[in-house]
Amino acid sequence: MREGRFAWGYATHADRVLHPLLRDSIDDEWREVSWDEAIAHTAAKLLDVQTRHGRGAIGGMTSSRCTNEEVFLVQKMVRTAFGNNNVDTCARVCHSPRASG
Repeated sequence: MREGRFAWGYATHADRVLHPLLRDSIDDEWREVSWDEAIAHTAAKLLDVQTRHGRGAIGGMTSSRCTNEEVFLVQKMVRTAFGNNNVDTCARVCHSPRASG
């Protein structure tokens, strides 16, 4: 599989997952759910983390393969939806932020 500049090989691969999958625990099987259920589940889990550990408990990390527009969208989401500035990109210092995380 060729990745290419924007990883087209991944986006068009025959084994790509096309529908959201959820499981309640690591021992459970994955189950296909609607996009609405997946988004609601994710939002509830993120809100729970912030409620228990504070606003700064969630952040965003982008890849060196992201476009400037994608990096902008992630930082905008973190700053507006999560209410903090915990945003970084591995392009800044290779992969050290992800490795240390």
